[in-house]
Amino acid sequence: MSDLGKDEVQIGDRAQSLLQSYRWPGNFKELQEAIEHAAGQCSDGTIHAENLPERVNDLSEWSKLADYIEEATLEYKRRVLQACQGDLELATEVLGCEQGQLPSS
Repeated sequence: MSDLGKDEVQIGDRAQSLLQSYRWPGNFKELQEAIEHAAGQCSDGTIHAENLPERVNDLSEWSKLADYIEEATLEYKRRVLQACQGDLELATEVLGCEQGQLPSS
């Protein structure tokens, strides 16, 4: 018997995708609690998306892809600039962009 109180629990494809995509601000403990909750809710031995906590299923909290890419790109440029110790010329060479496309500070 597993720690989940069931002999064997599977995770459905959609539920697995949601679990992998969620940001898990509470880290492992939050993930563990979500799985335990979902395992208690499933009736056929498979955790489905509807068994997961509402916050994991709430896609309205997700960013638009363009917004996410813009944010990730900006963060990447900041890290490259930091790794180049503020050397704008080197950073633009590494990134393959113009200085005007680098974040200020």
